[in-house]
Amino acid sequence: MSDGTQPADCPWDESFVIAPDRTIWHAWPRSGGWKEMPNYGKADFATNCYYNGNNKHQIDVWVQYTGAYYYSYHSGGAWHGWYRN
Repeated sequence: MSDGTQPADCPWDESFVIAPDRTIWHAWPRSGGWKEMPNYGKADFATNCYYNGNNKHQIDVWVQYTGAYYYSYHSGGAWHGWYRN
């Protein structure tokens, strides 16, 4: 995906990028290519992905116009929300 940002490569086998229209995409082995993240998130940069304090997969993104970081976490087989840090 050509997006102008560096991918956020995770400690698990997944990567995240931001598309030119600011949508957030991810890919993992056997995903069949890039998939748009659920919950209608938009961002300017994918900044970090890691295991959070509850040992859940988490992605952090930066949204320029709000001047804030937001995150989504994976639990129970699904990605949840875009919450302001």
